[in-house]
Amino acid sequence: AEFSPDGSKIAVGGNAQRLVQIFDLKTGNELRQFPDPTEHVGGIAWHPDGSLLAISNNDFLIHLWNVQTGQEHSTLRGHQSLPFAFGFSSHGDRLSSWSWDGTVRLWDSASGQELLRVPGICGRLSQDGRRLACREGTQIKLWEVAGEEYLTLPTSVSVAASELYNNSSRVSPDGRWLAVTSSQGLRLVDLIRRRQVMRLPIGNAEGVIFHPSGSALLVTVANQETSRWPLHLMDGELQIGP
Repeated sequence: AEFSPDGSKIAVGGNAQRLVQIFDLKTGNELRQFPDPTEHVGGIAWHPDGSLLAISNNDFLIHLWNVQTGQEHSTLRGHQSLPFAFGFSSHGDRLSSWSWDGTVRLWDSASGQELLRVPGICGRLSQDGRRLACREGTQIKLWEVAGEEYLTLPTSVSVAASELYNNSSRVSPDGRWLAVTSSQGLRLVDLIRRRQVMRLPIGNAEGVIFHPSGSALLVTVANQETSRWPLHLMDGELQIGP
């Protein structure tokens, strides 16, 4: 399930009716439904202005639907396995996706054209659309998107093999920080300095998101408990905690 950008709607999929449904959170009424031919939704993402809904199915495609008209806007073709987590840039012109086919891809959301394909999983695009982070083996790789050029940025961050279970990642709203979960906790990477700046040994961390303001992290661990970690800068260094 995913909330709309303005918080007024929620998109829910993966049900026995083989539908992805949009509900009005105030009234509870169904506003729109889209077909889910495989009964297996890999991911759902809203365009920043709420006009499009991206849905991946077990047909290995990512379908972009017009929320207002109910018509399919475009189809992103190329993955050879179910695409998982994906997301739009803040302007909505780029969409990143990753799949168990071992690739992370960047798309033009208007045309459906594939712009970039790199090896890896757990890919995330920064909101400004300028940086794409993913994991390849035990290395965290960072790609910089500059116009039509895509450059590999060296990073000094590696993940021990024992920590690779349940990796997920998020880029902060300002595009500077990368949060990476593992079975041993949470790592924070400075994408400008290209190095790890913090590690939280909080156990098996399964999910992480940044608050839209960038002022806090929400981290979910294996027992499904979610904790909030305040973030702030002090003398140019990231601090976490009260």
